[in-house]
Amino acid sequence: GETETGATLHVMEAKPDAGDIVEQVAVSIEIHETAKEVFDKVSQAAKQVMEQVLPQLMQGNLPRRPNPLTEGSYFGGRKPEDGRIDWTKSAMSIYNLIRAVAPPYPGAFTELSGERVILTKSSLPLDPGVALSPSQAAILKKSGLGMHLVDNRYFGLCGDGKALEVFLAQEH
Repeated sequence: GETETGATLHVMEAKPDAGDIVEQVAVSIEIHETAKEVFDKVSQAAKQVMEQVLPQLMQGNLPRRPNPLTEGSYFGGRKPEDGRIDWTKSAMSIYNLIRAVAPPYPGAFTELSGERVILTKSSLPLDPGVALSPSQAAILKKSGLGMHLVDNRYFGLCGDGKALEVFLAQEH
């Protein structure tokens, strides 16, 4: 769960993102936001960056500061398998995966009764002993790690013992 990203305008160099920074705006990532919502916020921040720097550029001024490449991080290209849910992970890790790849992106997936199911949304992590009825918690615990149908609701039991209620599952 990253908490911040941003929009950066930088001088183009042969190596991606290696050029000096012209301007940048930080964008917060809230705990409930999906990748699409963050993308929309970053798009607005990019517009803001251009509006801030365009008058200077039009006058021939190029504000710039060194780009501290060691402070950033890079992630390789996404592969379809990256959306597979590993139920041995913590509930928060799985929650973050689900919201990171929610539509319009491909969605996180798991298997239920031998069928691939795409999960498009989930609750924040729940303590089954507190958030569920005693009978629901017992069913979930007995079922083990993974996604299960309990009283017409889908839950995923995660490696840290917490659960996620998952929504908008589509069977494929």
